[in-house]
Amino acid sequence: MPRTRLRKRREVNWPLACEPYFRRLRGSEGLLQAIAEEPWDDGLRLILADWLEDHGQPARAKFIRLQIKRQALPDWHPQKLVLEKQEECLFGENREEWLAGLPEVEGTYRICVYRFSAGLLERLSLCAEMVLRQAEALFSAVDVRHLQVDGLSDPAAFFALPLLARLSSLNLYPNKIGDEGARALAGSPYLAALFSLNLCENEIGDEGARALAGSPHLAALSSLDLFNNRIEDETVKQVLRARWPAVDLDEEY
Repeated sequence: MPRTRLRKRREVNWPLACEPYFRRLRGSEGLLQAIAEEPWDDGLRLILADWLEDHGQPARAKFIRLQIKRQALPDWHPQKLVLEKQEECLFGENREEWLAGLPEVEGTYRICVYRFSAGLLERLSLCAEMVLRQAEALFSAVDVRHLQVDGLSDPAAFFALPLLARLSSLNLYPNKIGDEGARALAGSPYLAALFSLNLCENEIGDEGARALAGSPHLAALSSLDLFNNRIEDETVKQVLRARWPAVDLDEEY
């Protein structure tokens, strides 16, 4: 089943951020904009797959359908691994064509099949310094929705980036942003669209956790990982669990 969900439509700025591969295919802009506004609607991506097949791009069409099918299956399903192998094979055969034209940004970790979600390049893993210095180039060429960052030494500057408003998920494990970084995160108006936030092993204590729990900008957040931080106050833990019942607060330090 497609993973369509009831969510607020994303605001999409023009010019549209999309892969150079699609910029070379005239006529795809309308579909890509619709997907950017409702990226959780797999029905739109399946329409794009049909369009690609009709315009001489059967490999990418098949890739989109394979990823949608696999992502809809539970982790234990035996067909999941079979579909994953087919995706890897398709990507390997077409990697050069699909990635041609992407800007080379220092500190960008290798783009592989796992950076694609439901057939489109939407996941990036970057060094924090490069996000601050060069991310504009990548964010203009990729509709980044899922971002993993390491080496984050200036949380205040990072969380002040307007580009973060595009994200649905942010993985900051393990950056050790501490209470100061947690306060900067909690005060950022650019994280209002986040559904998932990983703050595992970030040395966040009671003060930082209190700031997160009271943030008016994390209203859309449904998944929060605070595993292995330094939160000790039971009242703070209760407040976190009241706001995010599934929050992970287990500790190992």
